[in-house]
Amino acid sequence: MTTQSETLPILLLRAREKAISYVRPVLADLDLTEQQWRVIRALFMHEALNTQQLAESTCILGPSLSRILAKLDSDGVIVRKADAADQRVVNIRLSAKGKRTHQRIFKSMSKQYQQFSSDMGAAKVEKLNNLLMEFVGQVD
Repeated sequence: MTTQSETLPILLLRAREKAISYVRPVLADLDLTEQQWRVIRALFMHEALNTQQLAESTCILGPSLSRILAKLDSDGVIVRKADAADQRVVNIRLSAKGKRTHQRIFKSMSKQYQQFSSDMGAAKVEKLNNLLMEFVGQVD
């Protein structure tokens, strides 16, 4: 017999997959992965982040993030620069191409998020968002 605590992780994974299914087609059309989009979105929101901050912001583990950053760098989407105060720290920001990429994708992603909200009901989405933020400790 399963307990609620055993099914919660599976339900969260299924919920993630359901939500991501709305945006996957947009990303596939642009030849981007979900993780690459998370990096682009985080850098757009924060202007510049170091690799540790970026890993935390995007929930991407270091080894995977390194590969993603190498690809985005080779594609000219990001710019990496050593921190002036600590040369061991690498600061990352979007290049002009990266900002244009974000703007191009953002419109399509917004439409998909609106569709998700419409399909689920805006009140349910807001409630779910608030519950999840509380669950992960991002609510005061």
